[in-house]
Amino acid sequence: KAEMRIRGTHAWNWDHRKPSFRLRLRGNKRIMGRQILDFITPDDASMLSNLVSDHIAVELGMPSPRTTIATVLLNNDYKGLYHLAEPINVAALAGQGFTDCSVVEGNIRNSKLWSHPEVWEIETPAGQDPEAAKKALVSLLEAVKTPVSLQRLEIFSDLIDPLRFAEWSALM
Repeated sequence: KAEMRIRGTHAWNWDHRKPSFRLRLRGNKRIMGRQILDFITPDDASMLSNLVSDHIAVELGMPSPRTTIATVLLNNDYKGLYHLAEPINVAALAGQGFTDCSVVEGNIRNSKLWSHPEVWEIETPAGQDPEAAKKALVSLLEAVKTPVSLQRLEIFSDLIDPLRFAEWSALM
């Protein structure tokens, strides 16, 4: 048995012909070692570049969701190809060996995202103070404010590892 729900915030995720969905298995059941599976409708060719960049990031030892292309059959009815993505959360990162990472996620798509830290969701590993992650987020949002200034760029380079950021950016 499993629970299924439509997922995603973009219009293509809710297309009645081929919606994106999340499958949550009940009890101790697992598929590919996972209890939660996110099946994302490939909206355009950029989904293939996301898949490739996810795989390269994992190979480089960077935190990234493990993803693949999946053929979906529902009650033996072919529903098409989907992007099967591991959820991005603290447990998934810990499974990749990143045990001290927080996950910070902004789920709104408007101008408030970059100026209001309270609209971001923060998940921290057990025993880690969420206020430390919030403080880091506030510093990062301050550093990326517009207009861009040399002082803000210096703050930004102090907050991140420039080499890892460049590697990640190259993948995107």
